Amino acid sequence: MNLRQIEAFYMVAKNNSFSKAARELYLTQPTISTNITN
Repeated sequence: MNLRQIEAFYMVAKNNSFSKAARELYLTQPTISTNITN
């Protein structure tokens, strides 16, 4: 687990939304999903 994965997980939990987390991190929603599942 790296910092990017932890950050993605935190933002999804904070926003209760993968798409909102992706917008805040300037990433795509599939990238957020991949970071969390890995």
